[in-house]
Amino acid sequence: MSDKFLGVFRPERTIQAYGSYGGASGSGRVFELGLQGRSCRCDRWGPCRQADACEVGANRGGLRQGRDDAHGSSTTRAFSDVEGEHAAGSDPAGATADHYQHGREQLKAGQYEAALKSFELALQSQPHNVAALDGQGTAYTMLLRPGQALACFRRALALEPESGRLHMRAGNAHMDLTDYASARTAYLQALRLGVRTAKVYFDLGVIAERGGRLSRAKRRFEQAIGVESGFADCHFRLGSVLEKQGRSVEAAMSYLQALRQDSTHVSAHYRLAQHYVARGQAEKARAHLAAFRRLKRSASPQK
Repeated sequence: MSDKFLGVFRPERTIQAYGSYGGASGSGRVFELGLQGRSCRCDRWGPCRQADACEVGANRGGLRQGRDDAHGSSTTRAFSDVEGEHAAGSDPAGATADHYQHGREQLKAGQYEAALKSFELALQSQPHNVAALDGQGTAYTMLLRPGQALACFRRALALEPESGRLHMRAGNAHMDLTDYASARTAYLQALRLGVRTAKVYFDLGVIAERGGRLSRAKRRFEQAIGVESGFADCHFRLGSVLEKQGRSVEAAMSYLQALRQDSTHVSAHYRLAQHYVARGQAEKARAHLAAFRRLKRSASPQK
């Protein structure tokens, strides 16, 4: 579609030509038109744009690949968590401690295959080392191998069944595997055990929205925003739920809030273009549509 089309602005036709962009189907991690990973598999969440939201595995794709947002490095958060919950109880000695420490350092450096080997060496001498199992699962998560990550977290949970953090990590892996029922069970366990992260609430909202439970989804997204107010994807998904409930003005406010947190949120621009078209506000619609097209072009592979 030529850009000169904007000379005689017919945004309703332009939007229809692109289709329903940024819809709420799926997990919200891969949007239409081939734009990837707005929310993690960072913690996908994964560089997930929202480090807090992801918790373990960012640094994957999206319009901001290679950047850390104002919330800090999601990769750093990934392994600080690996050490934090389990290190005191594990207290590995000697060579095991060295292998475990090397694994943590390799995670921080993004050397995930090397980290796997280090954690495996630690586990050879201490097969019940929960921290090493957690680190190994985190490395598999970062390598987009959720099945193997889940196996590690299950082994760790067999040793520490009351670890909320491990239940959360298992939930992340289930989400990556699109096993939403199991993800919901794991996340609810994490909540029961005191884990209150934006990522957990966000994914529970996504699962509820997928199941058509809009009031519950709205509540979960609001809880996620309460934990992390700068979580742009969560503002966007809240807007999507409000739109489905027929609350278009409130939905537009949520889309605008998403853009306040992340001006490159392509789906929010598109939904706002739709919103302003429906209200005959051509100038505002044109501005958001132009931003949408610019971001879409910048995200497309260069030929």
